[in-house]
Amino acid sequence: MKLRPIAATMAVLATVTAGACSGSGSASPTTATPPTSTTTAPTTTGAPSTTDPKVTSEDLMELARQSVVRVRNTGCGELSVGSAWLADDGRMVSNQHVVEGVRGLEMSTWDGRDMTVASIEAADTADVSRVVATWPPAAVLRPMSVRTTRVEPGERIAILGYPEGGELAVSTGVSLGYATDLDLAPREILKLTNVVKPGNSGGPAVDQLGRVVGVVYAEEIKTDAALVIPITDAVGPTAVPMQPVLACS
Repeated sequence: MKLRPIAATMAVLATVTAGACSGSGSASPTTATPPTSTTTAPTTTGAPSTTDPKVTSEDLMELARQSVVRVRNTGCGELSVGSAWLADDGRMVSNQHVVEGVRGLEMSTWDGRDMTVASIEAADTADVSRVVATWPPAAVLRPMSVRTTRVEPGERIAILGYPEGGELAVSTGVSLGYATDLDLAPREILKLTNVVKPGNSGGPAVDQLGRVVGVVYAEEIKTDAALVIPITDAVGPTAVPMQPVLACS
C-alpha cells in the first residue's frame, strides 16, 4: 500500500522559521474553508447514547472549535503543520510524523490562542503521538468522546482539522471498511472516502454522533482514500506503547 503522509511540510531558512513561529499562532494560511456539504456531529462532549439524534454540520464545526487544534512543528531545517485533538485524559492526540524531528512544537486553537507544550511522546509501531500542554486546555477546550466499536462500510464519517495549516475545516465521506497497512507493524487501518490534505494529519475522524473513531494519518496514493488509525490504538487500555520524543539538534 503506497501512502502519502498528510502533514504539510516545507523547507525554511532558520530566520524564516523563527518568524513563522512567533506571535499568537494565528498567522497561518486562511485559504482553506469548511466545506458546505452536509455532515454530522454532536452537541455535547459526553458520550452520546444510541438514541441521540444525528447532528448537523454546524454542530460538527462547533465540536471542532471546542476540541481540535492546529500544530506547528519547527524541526531542524523545516516547518510542518498538522492537527491534534483533546482526549479525556487531558493529552492532545496527533501523529508521530507530525511531531518527529521536533525543535519547537506549537499548538493553537482555531481563534489563535496558544498552548504551552510540556512533553511529547510517540509510538514506534503506529503513527500516533500524545502531547502534554502546561497551559490548561480545559479552560477553552473540551475532551472528545470516543467510540471503540468497529465502523461498518457505508457509515458516514467526518474528518476535523486544519488542511494546509489554514482554517479549521470539516470533510465528510463514508467508510470503505478496514485494510492492513504493512508499514504499521502491520496494523489494521480504516479507509474513508473523505478528502484530506496536508495539515489534516493527526485530526480526529468522527461518526454521526461525534465520537472519535480514529486518527487521520495518510492518503492512499492509488485511490485517494483517507487512512485512519483506529482509536483503540491511540487512547485507552489497548493503545500502543509510546516513548518520549527528543528534540533534534
